[in-house]
Amino acid sequence: MLRYFVRHWWRVLLLFAGLVLQVWSALELPTYMAEIVNRGIIGGDQPIIWQIGTQMLGVAAIGGVGMVLAGLFSSQISSLIAAQIRTDVFRQVLQFTTPDIDKFSTASLITRTTNDAMQISQSLVMLLRMSAQAPIMAIGAVFKAFQTAPDLTWIMALSVAVLLCVVFSAMFIALPKFKAMQTALDRLNQIARENLTGLRVIRAFNAERREESRFHHANTHFASLGFFASAVMSTAFPLVAFVMNLATLAVVWFGAHQIAESGLEIGNMMAFLQYAIQVIISFMFLSMAFVILPRAIVSWKRIREVLRTTPTKVTHRVILPSTPVKNLPILQISEMSYRYGNADENAVSDISLELFAGEKLAILGGTGSGKTTLVNLIAGVLDACEGEIILRGTLGLIPQKNLLFKGTVRENLKLGHKISDTELQKSITNACAADFLAEHGLNTAVAQNGNNFSGGQRQRLCIARALAQNPNLLIFDDSFSALDLKTDARLRANLAKNYQATAQIIVAQRISTIKSADQIIVIDAGRIVGRGTHAELLKSNQTYQAIAKSQMSDAEYATERKAVR
Repeated sequence: MLRYFVRHWWRVLLLFAGLVLQVWSALELPTYMAEIVNRGIIGGDQPIIWQIGTQMLGVAAIGGVGMVLAGLFSSQISSLIAAQIRTDVFRQVLQFTTPDIDKFSTASLITRTTNDAMQISQSLVMLLRMSAQAPIMAIGAVFKAFQTAPDLTWIMALSVAVLLCVVFSAMFIALPKFKAMQTALDRLNQIARENLTGLRVIRAFNAERREESRFHHANTHFASLGFFASAVMSTAFPLVAFVMNLATLAVVWFGAHQIAESGLEIGNMMAFLQYAIQVIISFMFLSMAFVILPRAIVSWKRIREVLRTTPTKVTHRVILPSTPVKNLPILQISEMSYRYGNADENAVSDISLELFAGEKLAILGGTGSGKTTLVNLIAGVLDACEGEIILRGTLGLIPQKNLLFKGTVRENLKLGHKISDTELQKSITNACAADFLAEHGLNTAVAQNGNNFSGGQRQRLCIARALAQNPNLLIFDDSFSALDLKTDARLRANLAKNYQATAQIIVAQRISTIKSADQIIVIDAGRIVGRGTHAELLKSNQTYQAIAKSQMSDAEYATERKAVR
């Protein structure tokens, strides 16, 4: 946390300068008041009253300037630090691989970026504005009180001891609850996120009551934790107020006896009472800080956990210069294996393949065979446990889930890269997306997740985005499933005509989609069980034959087998 304050060192200096001016003013005013009472009112000296009163106005004005400085820079520092924390967390998360994100969960990372950063911001305002002032005020008030009425300082010392016991006891009890509240908030956000993203599934299976029950239990648990923590801290305030009032009564009682015995002047007793109140109010400020400080500590620990997590480095994936080297493969995979977390078996094992410029490689396999895992390894989303991936050139990925960002079509296709509108329009045309963008073109608005487009339109826009980057390798991860046969044929014709030098990997479950590939690999249980062209595999590979038979009628299958004999 210290490194965030260092960036704003001059604001911190001005803040403390304002606090010093404010505290100095607050400590000097009771002394002037005592002089007015002792010399002016009791002594009957009106000029002294005007003289000291004028000085008090000047001191109060200086204190007002200090208050403005303290309020201004405490707000600035807290806002800027919270903004930098959110930026740092966001940048860190962008470097995370899938296992890193799974370690925290998406809902928790959202909570840490937003709610936890907000807790820190609110706490810093309190700490910098009030709690930083409180110790200075308390120490100065004790010193001035001792100078004013040393015989009454035992009252202040006893009050401070009681207040310390109250504040620290409340903090000790409430801290574990605040930590549990943030974890409960993660759970609440997770359930809410699942319901929002899976609303269609919930309604389709008539599971609204079940989800309402899940949310109710999580919400009630979060509320009960907050109620307990607030009750503990709220109990501390009446106790602090009781001690303050009791201390005031004791000062007046014992001070009056000393005045009667001529051992203390009335003005000094009034000044001492002001200093005693300042000390107690300082502890009230500290107790207010302790209300939010536990949550801030928990929030900072959660954010620090993200910032201190070393992102998993993709050490088994090597990217070489983007200009393809003649006679060398664009993609080269050597004996690669990967295992998820603590799984007993590998998701993919001993994968080796080569892909040259202009070649089309198809990956075929059933659900759960390891196709998407292999694609994520090539894309660098996952890091292989064994083996090596060498990519000579740039990669364009069209994933299974078609994700678009809120903005415009132009922004979605460029993704921050410098690409001309001419190139963007070319990619749109080749992706067969020009027809539904005819009215507004590249300026067409895109809603969150692309919800203002159909599934097929989103799929074509994602393909256009990959084409716009002019990659050396295109990966289609089951990226034609939402297209009708006519559009599918047009798109493949455009790819064959205009991207002849671009290597392609097509992941599919339908044989009709990949029949024309230069090379087909068949994956089963994470291993390559077949490799060759459509004709070669249909002729000799039993797994491929079984898949073909399940997708064709008997007549179609017989015709295909006859053609390859």
